[in-house]
Amino acid sequence: MTFGNAVRGMQMLLPATSEVNDKDSFEWLKIESLADAEGYECVGWHSTQDCTPDGVRTPKRDRLCNAPVERNSAGYCVVRHNTTGELRRVFPLHCKSLRSDVKLYCRDFASMLEVQVKAANHTPVVPLVFEQCQRQLLTENNLDAATTAIDFSRGVIYSIHPGVCTASTHPFAGFATSGALVNLPGVYLREVKDTRATDYNTKLYATFYTAFDNVLLLDADNFAVQDPTYLFSTPQFNSTGAMFWPDFWRPNRTNMDMTNVSLVWDLLGIPFVDMFEQESGQVLINRRAHTRALNTLLYYGLVEPRWPQKLRAVFGDKDLFRFAWMKTNSSFHFIERPAGSAGMMAKSSSTQTQPDRFCGQTMVQHDPKGEIVFLHRNAYKMTSKKRKRIWMYVQQYKRDQPPGLYDVWGVVDKDRFPTANKCWTKYANFTHRYAVTPVASLPFRTMEERLFEYVNEAEDIVASAVRSA
Repeated sequence: MTFGNAVRGMQMLLPATSEVNDKDSFEWLKIESLADAEGYECVGWHSTQDCTPDGVRTPKRDRLCNAPVERNSAGYCVVRHNTTGELRRVFPLHCKSLRSDVKLYCRDFASMLEVQVKAANHTPVVPLVFEQCQRQLLTENNLDAATTAIDFSRGVIYSIHPGVCTASTHPFAGFATSGALVNLPGVYLREVKDTRATDYNTKLYATFYTAFDNVLLLDADNFAVQDPTYLFSTPQFNSTGAMFWPDFWRPNRTNMDMTNVSLVWDLLGIPFVDMFEQESGQVLINRRAHTRALNTLLYYGLVEPRWPQKLRAVFGDKDLFRFAWMKTNSSFHFIERPAGSAGMMAKSSSTQTQPDRFCGQTMVQHDPKGEIVFLHRNAYKMTSKKRKRIWMYVQQYKRDQPPGLYDVWGVVDKDRFPTANKCWTKYANFTHRYAVTPVASLPFRTMEERLFEYVNEAEDIVASAVRSA
């Protein structure tokens, strides 16, 4: 099976303009198996007008197979069967299908098409295993933050066994904090040895290879405001075996260029769905119920050349969970209440005409009933050098407001909020659709102070290890 390998990297001639009229008449190449693409070779890039691949042809803008296609280019790659000579179109692009600074090459069509087929049928060399365990809390490879998260969680969580998967490259800090963690009752430490599992992909590896059946995956900077074990018993989780949470963004209001015309849908072979993007700071999964989806998830994260990340069609692991579930037609519950924000507010005096301003620095996530369960401190990390309290208010989208009018953006305001690089929130004019609640009136009002105590404890452990080295 050649699957285009014979022509990858070769410079092809520009497509002959005699083969086209105002619009190309040949069909799209539909891929359901690897055999469907066997024997095709690249012809080149065909350009079209009006920012749509369905527009009138503009042959003067056609490109070679090894020439880059960039944002603001509309058209598609053309391939030819090397036996029958039939032409087909692949990878339709609108002007806004690619993100800025991304280059697509039609010469790579075969490798990119493989993603559509191989992801859904991927079988890892080392398969899933199951042991007699039930629940696990995982954190990413920031062990200092993990120490804070685990210490705090032990005061909140009573029936989850915390586990940490680490790929630490800092020997003194890593060994010191990991040693402190494994000495805690019921905490398990496992080293990630797969060299492909780096950065965000460590989370995918840890979720896949944990020995536990039901998994609550938490980022190291994500904190449960109450015991989250009840989530495993909710009807929404029991009926689907997976629970995912929304990000701030959706196709009509996105910071990630993930719209209905984004490359990601054709690259992964998934029909466009108008829904919130996923925020993967917390993920709830029954691994026994979703072996196939987890196999696909591991393919997206670990199998080279990792086209979704290489073409920036996704941001880290952020949406890979829902895409793996969608690709395999697996069931999941997506939390309906939009994410809120925890942060600071600059209140206007009576003499000012400016409205109050809100600066969100932490994502607020809800349970299926709409109650707060997680605070993901992803904008203003918790370290010894960042002691300023930021959890002063919580901003939430009102339950009676239409989901389509939810609107959150990033705003820079160094005058009012000098410590914030950017405020992720409904910044102003929010009182009609958003409710703002003082943290002092909420059950977790002392939570931030307790977390800082654990930060001190983690740093004392590291400092002691460095002095002893």
